[in-house]
Amino acid sequence: SLEQNSWRFGLRRMLLGYAVGSTNACEGIEPYDEIGGLDAALIGPLVALLDALEIAHRELTLPASPEQWSLRLQALVSLFFQATNEHDDYLLTQLEELREAWLENCEAVALQDELPLTVVREAWLAGLDQGRLSQRFLAGAVNFCTL
Repeated sequence: SLEQNSWRFGLRRMLLGYAVGSTNACEGIEPYDEIGGLDAALIGPLVALLDALEIAHRELTLPASPEQWSLRLQALVSLFFQATNEHDDYLLTQLEELREAWLENCEAVALQDELPLTVVREAWLAGLDQGRLSQRFLAGAVNFCTL
């Protein structure tokens, strides 16, 4: 079957092999018992990442109210992004400000409709693109503009 050729099936084999070692198949999955030591330490964070991505994907495909989207976006940024330098910190701050401004605009017009991801993504990230364009002016050694 195609399932047996997927990365998910391989990951299940590795996890089963780590948990039970070399044994008989369990629910059609043959344990892969070559996992141990440092390899096992790498599987944990990988599984956590894949689980988080699956949950995020499931949530993002469901339409929701602006309030729910605001919470989702805040949780996504918090879970998947960490600032490692000043530029990252600025970008994350800008994303948070845009999220708050979008939610305030939705509340101002009493928007309660459930919205799909495409609408929310466009509204949220469009502000980021506009900010980037205005921030670039006079940012380099040589600038070109029209009068």
